[in-house]
Amino acid sequence: MFRLADLFRGVRAVSRLTAVGMALTSMACGSEAVDPGNDGDLAGTHQMVSIDSHDVPHTFTDAAGSKLTIFGGSLAFYGDGTFELSYQGKLNANEFDLGDSGTYTVSGLVVTFQSDYDGEVYNGSVLDTITLSKKIAGVMFTMGFNVN
Repeated sequence: MFRLADLFRGVRAVSRLTAVGMALTSMACGSEAVDPGNDGDLAGTHQMVSIDSHDVPHTFTDAAGSKLTIFGGSLAFYGDGTFELSYQGKLNANEFDLGDSGTYTVSGLVVTFQSDYDGEVYNGSVLDTITLSKKIAGVMFTMGFNVN
């Protein structure tokens, strides 16, 4: 069982790094997503539609009564093989913006992401939605994004 208080401590630390990283990545990549080759269906920005199989926004409540709400987010794929992930939420009364960026590769229905922040490698899949599972402050979440 996870505690949302532990998650929030991680959210504060990650959000500071994320804000700087996202700003630098945005400047380096520009704002237009283009087809990175054979995965034309992924090029562009995809909106978050689910978190752990629940439609967004969704609120999770732990045994202590702490509430974590995920409002939504987006996942952008760029033609140079980079991605930007961003999502917004609220832990009790504290709102946050988090994200990740780095490089990605596609092999069939599997998308492999490598974070520029910590080198973490994580996988996703492309079926009816683009899904990825990622630990956030030690808690695993599965995010779903629309396929344009």
